[in-house]
Amino acid sequence: MDEVKQQDVSSQDPEVWRPRPSFRKLALHRWEMGQVLHPAQFRAQEEALLEHLGLRCALGGLPSYGVARLHWSDAQLASGDLAISAFTVVLPSGLLLDYPGNAVLTTRNLALPAKASGPVPIYLHLRNERRPDDARDLTQYQADGPEVRRTIYQVEISAEPGLENEQRRMKLAELRFGDGRWALAPYVPPLLCLGSGTTPFLRDVLQRIVTTVGELESELVKRAADSVAGTEQLSEVRRVLIAVYRVRAALADHGYGAPTQTVALHPFYLFAALRDFTLETVVLQGRAVDTWPLRYQHDDLQVSFEQLAQSLLRGLSVPTTVSPRLPFHRDEYWFVTRPFPDELCAAKDVFLLLEREQQAPGGDSDFSHAVEDIKLASPLRAEEVYTKALEGVPRRSIPSLSFAQTFGNRATVFQLDCQSREWRQAVTERALCFAVLPGFEDFTAALFWQSPGHG
Repeated sequence: MDEVKQQDVSSQDPEVWRPRPSFRKLALHRWEMGQVLHPAQFRAQEEALLEHLGLRCALGGLPSYGVARLHWSDAQLASGDLAISAFTVVLPSGLLLDYPGNAVLTTRNLALPAKASGPVPIYLHLRNERRPDDARDLTQYQADGPEVRRTIYQVEISAEPGLENEQRRMKLAELRFGDGRWALAPYVPPLLCLGSGTTPFLRDVLQRIVTTVGELESELVKRAADSVAGTEQLSEVRRVLIAVYRVRAALADHGYGAPTQTVALHPFYLFAALRDFTLETVVLQGRAVDTWPLRYQHDDLQVSFEQLAQSLLRGLSVPTTVSPRLPFHRDEYWFVTRPFPDELCAAKDVFLLLEREQQAPGGDSDFSHAVEDIKLASPLRAEEVYTKALEGVPRRSIPSLSFAQTFGNRATVFQLDCQSREWRQAVTERALCFAVLPGFEDFTAALFWQSPGHG
C-alpha cells in the first residue's frame, strides 16, 4: 500500500502552464455559397480573428495583459486633479482598450479628495454601453464614409471598485496624499511595456538601482586599476564591470538614468537582466545568495522589482578592497616613505611599485638597469647597505599580465621578503627608503600590501 502511495506522489503531473489571457473561441466561421448573411456571422468571425491574434501574441511565452501606456499630468495630480491624456490597456479578458484609439473617457478629470488617510485606489471601468454616436467627431476617424460605423468603447475612471452597467474593470493605480501633494503609491498594475516615458510606475525603484549601479561602477573601476591584485581577481572584476555597463545600457534604453527613452520592452526583460546582474555581484563578493530564486510576478510587479532592488542594494555595498598604498617622497638624496601604518606592519604580502612618469629616452633597457640598482632599507640601515653593497630588503619581480594591462610598460612590481631581517628592521623603524641615483628623476614609487581576504 505504501509503495502504491509513493508511486502516486512521484507520478504527479507538473502544473499545466497556460498563456494568459486564455483564448478559446478560435474556430473561424464557415462560409458557404448561397448562405444568408447575418451580422452575428461577422461578429463571430471578427471575434475568432481577434482570438487568433491574441493567442499568437501570448505564445511568445510572456503574460500579454496589462497596462502598455498611461500618461497623465504629474503637476495636476499633485494638486488633486487626475487628468489622463492617453492609455493603452489589454484587459485580462484579452480586450484591447486604447484612448483615444478605440475608447473615450466619460470623465476626463477625476477630482481627488482634499486629504486621505490611506491610498486611494483608481479603477478603469469598461461600460456596457458603446458610444451612442460611434466615431463621429473623433479626429482620427473624420475621413470615414457615412456607411462606416465603428465600435467605440466608453471607459470611466473612478475611485469606486464597482459601478453600475460596467462590463469589466481593472485596478489602474493607487494614489496617496503626503507633504501637501498627491503622488503615486507603491502599487503597480500588470504592465506590458516598461519605460520612464511609457507609464509612471516603478520610476523610483529603478532610479535607486541606477544610482547604486553607478556607485558600484566607480568602485569596480578602482579595483580594476589595482596594480597588485591577482590576475584571476582582476579578470573577475573586469567581467562584472562589463556586466555593469551592460545593465546600465539596458536601463538607459528604457529611460532610467538617461534623458531619453528608446525602447519600451515587456518588464520581464529588464527584470531578467537585473536578476542576472545580481548573480554577477554575488559571485564577485563570494557571498551566499539570499531570497532566491527571485521570481517574476506579472500580477505584483512592485514586489518583483522591490525585492530585486533590495537584493541589489545589499549586493552592491562592496567594501573598498583596492590595495592600500604608501608612496615614497623625495627627501634630498633619498626616497623615503611616511611612517608605516599598522596594517602595513602586520601585512604578510608587501609589494613595491616603480613607475615612470613618461617614456624615458633610453627606453626599457635604461629603466631595467636603474631598477636593478635600487636597494631598500630602513633609514638607520640605508647608509651601511649602500656603502657595503648589501642586498637590502630581498625582492622578486612579479610578471603579471593583469598588471601590464593596468599600467602598460611604464611600471614594474616586486614582492618584498617580509621574513627578512632588513624588512623586520624597517617595520621596527616604521619606514623604508632607497637612494636617489641618476635616472631616477622621473620615477614614482609606492608600497602596496594586501589585507586579509584581498586578492
